[in-house]
Amino acid sequence: MPPRPSHAEKWALCHGTHPSGAEEWQHVESSGSQPECWAIIPRLQLVEADADVMRTVVEGHRTTAYYRDGTKYVVEFTCLPDSVDPRR
Repeated sequence: MPPRPSHAEKWALCHGTHPSGAEEWQHVESSGSQPECWAIIPRLQLVEADADVMRTVVEGHRTTAYYRDGTKYVVEFTCLPDSVDPRR
């Protein structure tokens, strides 16, 4: 069983973006616990749709935006302790 985080540890909501196969992680928001972190995701998934987006598909914690020019942009949200670097 994985170790449980200490009460002082915050949980970070990060996402990896895959516009052209490239991967980028950003710290989006912090929460006090892992359940609180996962509860944040639904309100972040469909923020500010770009005018060039033809359609958006939400599957679990992944959102895919399909653009008029044929490209797609995938954002996958995850919750990690602040002490974890998702790039590793």
